[in-house]
Amino acid sequence: MKLFDITVEPIWITRVNLEKGNGVKEHMHKNYYHLVYVNSGYLEFMINNQPYIISDNMLTIARPGDTQGWYNKQNNTAKTYEIKFTVFDNDLKYAIKKLPDILYGNPFQKTILKKILREIKEDNDYCMKYIGLYLKVLIYDLVRSKIADSINTDENMRILSPSQAAIRYIHDNYHTDLSLEKISKAINFNKTYLSAAFKKSEGITVGDYIYRYRIHKACELIAYGDLQLSQVSYMTGFKHIQHFNRIFKKYIGIPPGEYRDATPKEIINYKRFNNRFNTEVFPVRSGRVYEVESQTGYYRPKEDV
Repeated sequence: MKLFDITVEPIWITRVNLEKGNGVKEHMHKNYYHLVYVNSGYLEFMINNQPYIISDNMLTIARPGDTQGWYNKQNNTAKTYEIKFTVFDNDLKYAIKKLPDILYGNPFQKTILKKILREIKEDNDYCMKYIGLYLKVLIYDLVRSKIADSINTDENMRILSPSQAAIRYIHDNYHTDLSLEKISKAINFNKTYLSAAFKKSEGITVGDYIYRYRIHKACELIAYGDLQLSQVSYMTGFKHIQHFNRIFKKYIGIPPGEYRDATPKEIINYKRFNNRFNTEVFPVRSGRVYEVESQTGYYRPKEDV
């Protein structure tokens, strides 16, 4: 029985702690992949000239030819795991190619990474072979949800209506610079036709949907995380914090800073923020009670009785 194979072969594994001001200059590998997993802290990444902020349990895989660099500009130490590896299976290479630049890890993947690091300490004849097996499981777990999407993508897109295709594209790319023209080219629909079809189907414009979805994701980040508002703005596709503040208040009714302090589930004005978005992600964090202003429909803190 053949216990080991060479589908995925590890080259280099390490654990790196980066203090404020430390980082890795932008670089590129020609022949192997480079996985960086952020165990804790915040790092500012530049991947193929696209900026990102990566925090706890997030990771990125640079493919051969990709450029990447990262820096810690926060006061706290950023703790990372790094793995360089080669892939010999063409189907797996194709699946990795389809992965987004930034991935969200899960507990299973974190456990596998810990097993890999534990194997390094063993330093025996078989440790690198076992690491290769664990790494193979990790990579397959990362790509499993994407493999089906990478097969017959064009045929799948033809099955979707114009608005469905646009919505899927927006959900996958909301953090990037989006426009009606960019979306229409990506999903192969005429721009004018897409605009009219989307408005008829969804009742709002493509641009309005983009903002609604970005603000929905911003609410998730604020409710569940401890990110600075400037980081939330950046991660949800806004170029300037002032623009983010203005759009956030337009759809939510209060500024993001006030939302961060309260975050009650009822904060969403349901008439403004249509039911497509899941409002159950807004837990009560401070116990403040809100009431609706009858004239504006906005929520405001209820005065103590």
